Amino acid sequence: VGSDERYAPGDALEIRMLLFPSFTGLLIYGTVVDASPPSEALGEEAGRFEHLVRIEFTHISEQDRELLIRHLLRRQSDQLRDRNEPDR
Repeated sequence: VGSDERYAPGDALEIRMLLFPSFTGLLIYGTVVDASPPSEALGEEAGRFEHLVRIEFTHISEQDRELLIRHLLRRQSDQLRDRNEPDR
């Protein structure tokens, strides 16, 4: 996760996510595993933030877990489809 705030390993976080385009809201709790400056290898998106924060989810409801999994699978499928389609 990109962040402009600095976090230390072990910090507890409350994470509020809004998944697009479904506008599904999730509330997840986690613990910071690591925080470091973003690497250029991660691409332009990561470079927008001062820190790259790695988080271990510690408390997530089963319903939110399922919503997040479905969202990630849908995003990966869209990205693969976009990559494999010839330019129009």
